Formats: sequence, C-alpha cells, structure tokens
Amino acid sequence: MGGERKLASARNAHVVIDTGLPHAQTMQSEQLRSELRIVLGMEERRPAEWSEIEKRCLDLIGRLNAEGPWRYPEIVSHFLGDADIRKKDAPYGDRQRGQLRLWLETEAR
Repeated sequence: MGGERKLASARNAHVVIDTGLPHAQTMQSEQLRSELRIVLGMEERRPAEWSEIEKRCLDLIGRLNAEGPWRYPEIVSHFLGDADIRKKDAPYGDRQRGQLRLWLETEAR
C-alpha cells in the first residue's frame, strides 16, 4: 500500500494519514542534526526572525513526516512543533533549546 505521513502542522504533528505514495528517502541523522543546529542559530540571533523559524520548522516536520511514522526522539518533535511557544515564552524556549543541544551533543558521540 502507499506511504503514510503525518500532517505538517505543529498542533497535529502526531496525526498519521495515508497519502497513497511510497515512503520518501529517510533523512540521514547528520542532515537532521545540521538542520536543527541551523534553527537553533536562527533563534539565537537578535532579533530572531520567528516567521522564518516557524516556516523552517514546519518544512522540516513535513520532510520528516514524509518518511512515514515518526522515528525521532520526542525532543525533536517537541522542538519543531513548539516554535510559536518559544517565541512567546522565553524561559520555555531556553529550556527547550537546552534540551535539544544536549540531545545534539550526545547524539553526535
């Protein structure tokens, strides 16, 4: 049967729908880490360009969802889906960026 993908929406990131298409090529883990580091860098610039950050996160969610059922750590899905929250809540954003950095550091070993 065709591939499945999750809706490319921060609010519905865990909903899976059947697209009728085969699964896309899996994103390499180094490519994913590189993309996440780019988003982290964008958020650390002042002033942060939140509209661009949100677009990049949604694009990455879409690309990952095209692979089929989510197979990445929970911090990745939370980070990508919560850009709007990090924009409004600086302490939450700091915590979430710290958690993602920790995952990136341990994943790279």
